[in-house]
Amino acid sequence: MISKNMSKVVNNLQGNWGFIEKFLNNPEQAIQKFNLSKDEKEALLARNINALYKLGVDKTLLMGAQSGAHSKTCGGGGNKVQ
Repeated sequence: MISKNMSKVVNNLQGNWGFIEKFLNNPEQAIQKFNLSKDEKEALLARNINALYKLGVDKTLLMGAQSGAHSKTCGGGGNKVQ
């Protein structure tokens, strides 16, 4: 089962463009305030899909993360994709 704090991070990574930008630019700083466990931090920072899944992150969300949908060129930061 996913922890409450990890769930907050995952939710922010799904559509909070400001948080996504912070995470892409400085992931350690972006997740600092969420009081994550050592395992959660390591999995996020390493972008370890298997570890994140074991920590309870939904498989569907992980597949989207692997697609690169939230890369620096995705049209994020509040910009509309044309």
